[in-house]
Amino acid sequence: RDPWSAIRKLHALLKPGGMMISSIPNVAHYSVSIPLLLRSRWDYQTEGLLDRTHLRFFVEQTAVELATCSGLVVDRIGYNVKLPAFIENWPRWLAGRELRWHMPKLAPHLFRFQFLIRTVQL
Repeated sequence: RDPWSAIRKLHALLKPGGMMISSIPNVAHYSVSIPLLLRSRWDYQTEGLLDRTHLRFFVEQTAVELATCSGLVVDRIGYNVKLPAFIENWPRWLAGRELRWHMPKLAPHLFRFQFLIRTVQL
């Protein structure tokens, strides 16, 4: 219910130089944001970003704020990227380049399915 308290408690267990890795779903992913924008709907599901058991939702900035709320410092941020099937299967020969590699650069927050944030105790 309170991930901020959980981060603080875990931080207290770290020795200097210790690391914590947080895996946080991105609620701005296209699979959530586009239906919300176009249909004004937000339907919980049995799994995934809108899993019925999720109590809190984060975008990249708020995920970083959560990971650093206790004073830990971000060392690295990685992303699991999930593209729509039509982009994954886009013909590579089209326009002489792979759209699936360029599309995430246009609006990266829409394609980052999950944030992997490594924080360190200084």
